[in-house]
Amino acid sequence: MKMHCAFFILGAGLGVLLHQRGLLVLHASCVAIDNRGIGFIGAKGWGKSTTTATLHQRGHALISDELLVVRFNDQAQPRVMPGSPQIRLWSDALISIGDDPDSAVRVRSGIDKYNVYAGNTIAETLPLDCLYLLDVGEDLSIKLMPPSEAFFWCHSTFICVPLWNPVSTIY
Repeated sequence: MKMHCAFFILGAGLGVLLHQRGLLVLHASCVAIDNRGIGFIGAKGWGKSTTTATLHQRGHALISDELLVVRFNDQAQPRVMPGSPQIRLWSDALISIGDDPDSAVRVRSGIDKYNVYAGNTIAETLPLDCLYLLDVGEDLSIKLMPPSEAFFWCHSTFICVPLWNPVSTIY
């Protein structure tokens, strides 16, 4: 029971608390590439953490996994804040990056998801350069989305729906 509570508090509970502090919290993952945040959004199981773990293995620093916290600076530019130094992966994703589930630490008992420690992380906020929507399908491609469609996907990843406009709060 304790682990179930901790899992909730460190996930959705922390997201709500950060939202109450005026931060935008997305269910997303993010790595640093050329001192800029590159984030990944998408539905559950679409590969956000797996993509992040793969890029981390290739030398890119982890910014966050599961909760991507964004604050806006005085010029209304989004900046991503560093999160926990771990990536949560299902066993098939863990195997795909070359790790062994038998030697990994489970997120909690009864669930086939594991914590992977990320040794290469960032300690400061970075500009959020872009968010990639991961999707399922046969083709591998990158395409620009119309703003209304991009907003729909971003909105669906909010931990709490922001009731403020960060641009209008700047005086």
